[in-house]
Amino acid sequence: MDTRNFTSRISFFYVLLLVAAVILSVFCINSDYEKPFGTKKDDVISSLTIDSTYKTAKSTSYTLKTREILEKGGAIGIYIDHWDLTVLADGYKIYSRTSSKSIFCNTTGSTWNIISVPPDSSKIDIVLKSHTNESFNHNIKISCGTAVKLYSSILKRSVIQLILGLIVAGIGIFLFINWVFVIRMAEKGSYIPYFATICVLLGIWTILVSEFVLLEVSNYVAVYFVGHLCLLSMSFPLVVFTKKFYKLNDSLLFKLLSIVVVVIPIVNVSLQFLGIRELRQQLPFTHLSILFAMIYMIYAIVRAMVNRQLTRSMKVSVAGLFLFFVSILFTLTTYYTVNDSTFMIPIAFMVLFCVFTWLAISMDSRAILEENRDIQIYKQLAEKDVLTGLANRNCYESTCRNTKIDGSVCVLTLDLNNLKTVNDTRGHADGDRIICAAADIINTVFGKEGLCFRIGGDEFCIIIRNTAEETLRKRISHLRTIESKYNFMHKEAPLYMAAGYAFFDPSKDKSIEDIRMRADKEMYADKRRSKEK
Repeated sequence: MDTRNFTSRISFFYVLLLVAAVILSVFCINSDYEKPFGTKKDDVISSLTIDSTYKTAKSTSYTLKTREILEKGGAIGIYIDHWDLTVLADGYKIYSRTSSKSIFCNTTGSTWNIISVPPDSSKIDIVLKSHTNESFNHNIKISCGTAVKLYSSILKRSVIQLILGLIVAGIGIFLFINWVFVIRMAEKGSYIPYFATICVLLGIWTILVSEFVLLEVSNYVAVYFVGHLCLLSMSFPLVVFTKKFYKLNDSLLFKLLSIVVVVIPIVNVSLQFLGIRELRQQLPFTHLSILFAMIYMIYAIVRAMVNRQLTRSMKVSVAGLFLFFVSILFTLTTYYTVNDSTFMIPIAFMVLFCVFTWLAISMDSRAILEENRDIQIYKQLAEKDVLTGLANRNCYESTCRNTKIDGSVCVLTLDLNNLKTVNDTRGHADGDRIICAAADIINTVFGKEGLCFRIGGDEFCIIIRNTAEETLRKRISHLRTIESKYNFMHKEAPLYMAAGYAFFDPSKDKSIEDIRMRADKEMYADKRRSKEK
């Protein structure tokens, strides 16, 4: 199996997986989950004094004084990463968020919770429990203020991230639409849809991990599941984009890496559905697949630099990639060492990477469009008669090779009478004017019905399909009428065209040229008749 076939097949398999992921996401989104809090509006945000703390491997609890909470606004905002949350006022439960027990996740996800505190209570207990022992992915943030101020503060912190997510997703959608309707016609830029997919997935993930979405969207299961699917789906298009954009030929490395980054999502989702391990517990493998893809891209760049194949557009993308790679390493390091899941830094650099690569693709796209335009011009010059604007002999022969002949094909040939005499007596300029006039008449009468060619100095040919002989004779009669009107206006240099036609005969014709040869005989017979008059 060559690399091209392998790329096509595994890309098709990836598309099937992506469709399945979309279907599962829609099913997950349409599931019913209760909104976890009501929103009361008020005004201050402040830190709190923790009265007491209790921690074990799978649980954490905090005790707060109600009086202090009331003085600072009467509401508490609690951010949790995969904790079951229970809030007690003097021992009575006033709020809880528990794991969904769904096939899509057995966790509360990453969420913000805003809880209004009963004013007649003396203390608030915050109890958090976990089903797993992992040390990462278990952040807790507690703040105090009025409900409205907590809400607006979270929204303000999320605005930039939401805008960045929309920008990246917008870039992906624009690139894909531009590729479908413009670039693809040139049969180039096959890497564009892969990068567009990366941008859309990255944009959706950026929006889903914003604090506002974690606060406002009640279906936290969908946020959790779709967010993980976006991360899982990102590695494969990144690998294929790298191979195509940087023009790699190392098929063995590409094949092995492609298989790895496709298998990891399948395994992760399967383990989730079987209830063996959560998607979040498989995050190290998800991150590893993204890291593999990034390393592969760095390998591609280094290889292009060594071989002096680094184009201008590639150099533009390298700047964004370097920043992106450094930010990814920094974020993963802090994520697994100090348990920091702040994504703003990598998101900002991801956007830069997307913008730089978009600029690089735009440069390539412009070059592709210019090249395609030149190709079309050369093709027109190769297949178009410069003098008359009709298709030329090359185009006629190409049409003969590529056209399937059947009973619907008819060929009409025309030839200018006495053109040599006009050239000899009035000059070639008048002769050319007559040729152009004849071409205009032919195109007027037959241009919408068939393909018109100038196949020689004064010879013309029309290939027509699905026409009756009676209709064809009416068209020839119409041509004679226009010819007469022209001659009335140009008595000093009139034009006369001999015409002949033939329909496909399976017993005589094996090609369009065979039909034309029989039409030529009829045309020469018409020429003789016109000279005898």
